[in-house]
Amino acid sequence: MASSKKTTYVDMQQFMELAIRFEVDSADFYARMGKAVAERNVQRLLATLEAQENDHARILKEYEAPKDSSIILQFAPELSLSMPVPKGNPDFSEMLTVAIERERISAEIYRRASERTVGAFKELLEGLAAFEQEHEQKLKELQIPRS
Repeated sequence: MASSKKTTYVDMQQFMELAIRFEVDSADFYARMGKAVAERNVQRLLATLEAQENDHARILKEYEAPKDSSIILQFAPELSLSMPVPKGNPDFSEMLTVAIERERISAEIYRRASERTVGAFKELLEGLAAFEQEHEQKLKELQIPRS
């Protein structure tokens, strides 16, 4: 992946590989989170998110992205193209904070990429951005103290 001090550039193939890796890693992350919490309703939510992320990865793998090698996506430096990971041996609360940030970043990456594309691919990216934003909101609701 080529990058400069001010921006990061990826071609379409690199972007698709990156997006698939984000989705697979997110599914794995939700599986680990589900093992770190005892509440059944939270485990069910995390299992649903895991399944949705796996579905996103499948959709991206099957999608025929534009093959034009001249299409380059440019991302500003404040948008990291890598997902945060928890440090050490995190508890559920720390994992939840990281999961929320991962979803926020994913939604932003898909949203920004959709602004630089057209047609069905744009619609796919917009849909993924909306899904990731919905995931972020569901995870934020877990932060609200439950009585």
